[in-house]
Amino acid sequence: MYKLTTLLAALSMAPLTVLGAEAVEPQDLADQWTAAYNAHNPAELAGLYEENAIAIRHGNLVLRGRQAIHDYWVDDFREGNP
Repeated sequence: MYKLTTLLAALSMAPLTVLGAEAVEPQDLADQWTAAYNAHNPAELAGLYEENAIAIRHGNLVLRGRQAIHDYWVDDFREGNP
């Protein structure tokens, strides 16, 4: 729940988020992220980020690039997290 709350708080700060060349409403992006997370789909989660994205996770973990974000979720889901 903490992860989702953090994402939603960050998304609510901007009226539009640019995903590639397509403008996406923050709620739509949050819904896509939530669906991918609930499906435990690291490829779909990573696909929501730009290739050179930087994601900062709790505990000051910094993920650099789409592949690092993908690998993080692969490991996270492997540990049996929700």
